Amino acid sequence: MKTTLEWMELTYDADFSVPPFDLPGRATDLLKSLHQFIHPRFPIRTPDMHVFGGTALSDVCVRVTLFGGNGTIDVTADRLSTRFTGLRQHQDLDICNQCIALAEQALRTTLPDVAIGLVSIRPMLTLRLGDESADAREYMRGVVKPAVHMDLDGLGAAALHPCINLEVQNDDERWRAVLHAYPSEVDRSSVVVACSIIYTKSPDPSSREERNDRLWRLIAALLRGLDLEIPTSATTVTS
Repeated sequence: MKTTLEWMELTYDADFSVPPFDLPGRATDLLKSLHQFIHPRFPIRTPDMHVFGGTALSDVCVRVTLFGGNGTIDVTADRLSTRFTGLRQHQDLDICNQCIALAEQALRTTLPDVAIGLVSIRPMLTLRLGDESADAREYMRGVVKPAVHMDLDGLGAAALHPCINLEVQNDDERWRAVLHAYPSEVDRSSVVVACSIIYTKSPDPSSREERNDRLWRLIAALLRGLDLEIPTSATTVTS
């Protein structure tokens, strides 16, 4: 069945192997570096830049918001976190990946000793089924068979609705992915598809394109398994 991309968000977390103990004293320097790297391409206003502090190292946070609040970049003692919402086309994903790369450059410039360990990338897509009269729950029931029988006796009118929860692991390349697909609670004609891929070894920044390709290949494989076509608005998801 054909699908249309209604909405998408992307989250990227890079956990630090060791906390950057210089962060409290260099927070404004990092903020300046983020502005220098990102602002020439994507505007950052003064109200979009924040430094939060406190008595604990975990209280310190450098934050930059982008695109009217649809993008957020946070640097704390634990990780570099970015989140982008309201994405509607593959060009938006390209912009997100550029922002992430620029944020990492700013981080390495200001805190060169920071070491990144575990990295996770999580896109979530809401796909509208091509047949607008289609019920997503009924569609999922037709293509997904429950692997476990559950006796719902005593639970009233409770109904079992199958969904997807799969794990894909590659020990050689040290990554694992968890994929989900389930009917949207907001729109009866939409399906939510999510993928979380975790790298237990810090990837080389030069492998970013390879990581993105792997991510979308996993999502495309899941869609094929559900007999859903690639979203017409998300040409980045290639087969």
